[in-house]
Amino acid sequence: MSEKTMRSFAGGLIVAAVILGITYFLSPAESKQTEAAEPKATEEVDQPAEATKEELSTEEMEEALQSQGFIIHSEEEWNNINKDMKDIASVKEENEKLKKQLNDAKENENEKAVYRTMLTVTSGMTSIDVGNALESAKIIKNGKDFFDAVEKKGLENDLRPGTFEVNSDMSMNELVNKVFKK
Repeated sequence: MSEKTMRSFAGGLIVAAVILGITYFLSPAESKQTEAAEPKATEEVDQPAEATKEELSTEEMEEALQSQGFIIHSEEEWNNINKDMKDIASVKEENEKLKKQLNDAKENENEKAVYRTMLTVTSGMTSIDVGNALESAKIIKNGKDFFDAVEKKGLENDLRPGTFEVNSDMSMNELVNKVFKK
């Protein structure tokens, strides 16, 4: 193709595009057909579409909706229903919390075992020896804590020999008072 032919072809495309654009923008818009213009099976064919558009009363609207299976509530009834649903949800949530607390309590109850032993203290033993014996019997967690409690009370020289029944439910003070003279 020559240069002149190419220019003529491009010019023709531009002119065609301009003519089509003017035609598109200046032509009248086509009217849309609505469903109201077409008669429905339940409507009378003789009546115009505007005649079927009558306003219904509130009672008639409710009856029409209820006949189609809808449930109608007033705003006050709806608010009461929502309030009841929120109350039910909060009760369920509280029940879940209580169940969880009960399960946790049962687990803790099962986990906490009470250990009992007969502790024999002989002459020559120290409070450190007694604390270690209590720790090995699982009466206390740390023998040093027992030693510290004895020192705090100033009873390290008042250890009395004998056999004592002790358990892991006893407090540190109860253990110290049981084994040492007051």
